[in-house]
Amino acid sequence: MMEPELHQLKDKKDDILEFINQALEAAGLSVDVKSLSLRIKRAPVCPPGHSPVWEAVQDPDGTVTYQWVCRPS
Repeated sequence: MMEPELHQLKDKKDDILEFINQALEAAGLSVDVKSLSLRIKRAPVCPPGHSPVWEAVQDPDGTVTYQWVCRPS
């Protein structure tokens, strides 16, 4: 079963995408966002001596996303 927050994000994803594109157009930018990837920001349970940190992470394809990472405290 899907978490309620995730279900709500899925239901609103098209609305969010449209809002972003309207904002970009209003700002005079010639760009169009085609897709979104939404995740619930929830800190992971880290091993002892580590703390969750929300930071930019570069994926193997060069895409940069923000995600929770366990780092030594």
